[in-house]
Amino acid sequence: MLGLFVVLVVPAFALGLLFGAGPAAIVGAFAGLFSFIGVAGGPLWSDLRALAASSPVLLVAACGPRLLAEWSRPAAFALILALVLIAGLLPLRRPGLTTLGLGLGLLTLISYGLPIGGGIPALQLVVATVAGLVVAALFRCVTGLRDPHGPARAKVAGLLDEPEPSVAGAVDLWLRDGRPTWLAAVITAAVRTRLAVATADATVRRLPVEDRAAGDRAVEAVRERARSLAAAVRAKRPSDEPPGRATPVPELEDPLRTADDALDRVAELVVRRDATPLADDDRAHHGLRAALASTDAWRSTQVRHALRTTLGVLLVLLVSLTLRPGDPLLPTLLMTTFSILQTSWGATLARARPKILGLLAGAAVAVAIILVLPPATLLPIALVALVLGLATITSRPTLGSAAMVCVSVGFSSSLRGLDPVAVLVEYGILMVVAVLVSVVVAFAVVPSRRRPDLRRRLEAAVAATVTALDALAEDAPDRTRVASAWRDAARARRDLVGEHDRLTDHQTEQLERVRLGLDDLALLATVTRTGPDDGSVPLIEARTRLLVDAPDAPSGVLSALADEVRTERRALESACP
Repeated sequence: MLGLFVVLVVPAFALGLLFGAGPAAIVGAFAGLFSFIGVAGGPLWSDLRALAASSPVLLVAACGPRLLAEWSRPAAFALILALVLIAGLLPLRRPGLTTLGLGLGLLTLISYGLPIGGGIPALQLVVATVAGLVVAALFRCVTGLRDPHGPARAKVAGLLDEPEPSVAGAVDLWLRDGRPTWLAAVITAAVRTRLAVATADATVRRLPVEDRAAGDRAVEAVRERARSLAAAVRAKRPSDEPPGRATPVPELEDPLRTADDALDRVAELVVRRDATPLADDDRAHHGLRAALASTDAWRSTQVRHALRTTLGVLLVLLVSLTLRPGDPLLPTLLMTTFSILQTSWGATLARARPKILGLLAGAAVAVAIILVLPPATLLPIALVALVLGLATITSRPTLGSAAMVCVSVGFSSSLRGLDPVAVLVEYGILMVVAVLVSVVVAFAVVPSRRRPDLRRRLEAAVAATVTALDALAEDAPDRTRVASAWRDAARARRDLVGEHDRLTDHQTEQLERVRLGLDDLALLATVTRTGPDDGSVPLIEARTRLLVDAPDAPSGVLSALADEVRTERRALESACP
């Protein structure tokens, strides 16, 4: 965060001043920061398209509430709540838009709350915001022009060497990068490799003790080859020759051969790199979009989270009416509430805990500084705390939150002439209000939805996935039906995880493996379905293996993945009451 602050906030602020934005330049500085955070992370051209498409709403978020507040505070509140609700609903369109929603919400709240005085001309706000957006676009170009497609390759390569990769994330970036044919094949081969290595690991654990060392060496050789090929996939141009096949071990012959065959395919793809867009079957494409998108049902967790966040922001906006005009702690109240609220109560509590610990630690340090050091030292200490807070707020949130307490007290007392003790007391009260609103009130008014028991949810998730596979395998299905089936399957998979389940740690891990397995199966099925007659046999075999045992070995990655999901599901159901 500190690096982004230096390379985005400072240039955007300077550019705003240069073009006559005056004090509104600070709004443009944060517009540049949060717009970059919201769109960065994907292929360059995709990110720039996202920034261009979202610029109008970001402009409204930066300027609208502040301008409306001078005419009607209720109207400003209404616009803020509308923007916060939109920010919460953006992930329904695509999970990759979660960061854009975060940036939109934070920009809305900080632009409204910044204590830069009233009466700022609308033109200055617009100029400042445009300057910030321009800086964000230029910085994204600077960071991405050398390798515009690098993020997509890196995400796909993670399927080969990361301990907990995201197939959904890899497929999402593959889509945004224009669906290059070679990366689609790498995704399939990488998942096949991971399944084969997992099978080999399980086999090694069943070997006699004296044979396990040879088995471990053989499996590690496959992993080393996968890591080497992952580096080749990430590279803009591969240079090193990847290592050869693993040394055969009789007991591991089948899984190691499967893994090496898949890695052979990756090695071939890395050299050829066919970047032409995958010949896209229309229904498969829409099924894939639906599989990646969140459910649009009003009973979904994301919609409840959006409503809950909007309610929380409304409550703290009402609390802000009791503050003095231009209170420097207003942004802290608004942004703390917005950032603490998560999709579940447990995650919200986990996010609130470092805020409270940081408040206590920061308050203790601030009191010591006020009692021991002269007032002239508050400003330099606040500057040091600002650097420390920006450097640690994401990696060590408790330390970052503690530093921000000192920043608020130091700046408010030094630059605004306020009593440091009064500022500290007010800061503590507002933080407690933000936590109570987020953790208690918001979830009391919009509670988490109680779901059926786990067995029924497992049955529903598997049945919905089978229905979606059947729809995708038909010769001429209706496109709307395919997309609807995948949305239903996505909703059923998300419903697998419930806050009220009483599961052991092992059972929780099993449930997560089932959910991720169904996610991967849905995505890989649609990635490999490239034509009206291609891929229907593997789809039918996979849906059959999801439901019943098969005597023969799986013939492809979809069937192997279906076998793994079925095995984990039955083990979990047998352990459930």
